[in-house]
Amino acid sequence: MIAIAEDIQNVAEDIACVEFYDHVPDSVEHDLENIYQSIFTTVARMKIDGALAGASTYSVRQGAKARTVLLFRCEGNRVTVYNEQISLENNEIRKFSDIIFSKYKSVSVISFYAINTDINKFSRPVQKLNCLEDIVLQLPSTAEAYFKILSENTRASIRKSQKKLQQNLPAIQFETCCKDNVSEQQIRSIIALSHARMSAKKRRFHYDEIAIQKLIKLIRKYGTVVMAKNISDICAGAICYRVGEHYFMHVLAHHPKYNEYGLGKLCCYLSICDAIANGAKSYHFGWGRTNYKYAMGAKNIDLYRIEIYRSSPRLAGNIGHFLWVVIRHEIRRYKLWIERLDQGNTGLDKRIVNAIKMLRNVKSYFRPCNKNGDV
Repeated sequence: MIAIAEDIQNVAEDIACVEFYDHVPDSVEHDLENIYQSIFTTVARMKIDGALAGASTYSVRQGAKARTVLLFRCEGNRVTVYNEQISLENNEIRKFSDIIFSKYKSVSVISFYAINTDINKFSRPVQKLNCLEDIVLQLPSTAEAYFKILSENTRASIRKSQKKLQQNLPAIQFETCCKDNVSEQQIRSIIALSHARMSAKKRRFHYDEIAIQKLIKLIRKYGTVVMAKNISDICAGAICYRVGEHYFMHVLAHHPKYNEYGLGKLCCYLSICDAIANGAKSYHFGWGRTNYKYAMGAKNIDLYRIEIYRSSPRLAGNIGHFLWVVIRHEIRRYKLWIERLDQGNTGLDKRIVNAIKMLRNVKSYFRPCNKNGDV
């Protein structure tokens, strides 16, 4: 461990201690949850993803309190920061980068992914490009207050779904379970509903058995699940994580035969009400600019990829990495354009999207097969 003491700007009496560890101390788990309250910056998630092997820790403490904790890996001439979907101030990023470049003489570039920052007036070359969004609902203190802020159409839709469900399918009941009280079968049932939904839309489904096992582990530690059950059968479900005062939607799915009842929307609404009842301040719908998220009152927060280069000559020496970042950004812009067209109201929008999807399907026939004959 290396400790460096320095004065913190605008704080006359307290001293901040900057600490480095070539591992992840046990205390970091609590510090990350307390400072950032983001499921994407938890030791549990990083450990499940295998990111902690070889990770180092940067910590800024003021007295006994941790103010900044960043986990990172140094490989070759690059440092990659593992903290994601958090807010970092310009001064925090500047301090970290200055110390990293001082400590690791071979490092040319420091990479952050999916952070909320207003980084500006930086003394080093910087790339700041939008890479993701977090669609966030700021929660009021009561469910009644939340219902009032929804649009008239959304409130009417929720009331209609509830009334229709009570009249036609009174056996369907909603249940909320947390952590170890959620069974593995219930988790798999909701994932299966999501799979069926993605297949019906001819979209790729990203959950293999390894991903499901990772999901189960995270639910055991942070999970809150709202389910619609017809006796023992699960008809719909919303899987969320709770970290501090923040809820994070992970999976929302329903059986297509209940489309007319809006079960998915009701599970979402009840999940939000559960978050409010438990004192949450924010409900994160995650990435993906789907209309229902905005209908539920959420707002878009842009997240950025930040690449900080030691100097202009070092940037020139890493021009391949610089261009790769630019290309990734242009691919994202293209995908967002397709999303906007897909959600457009004109016939031309739909025809353009259908033509692009048809070209993708044709392209898939020419992909090489593996030894089992699978694409």
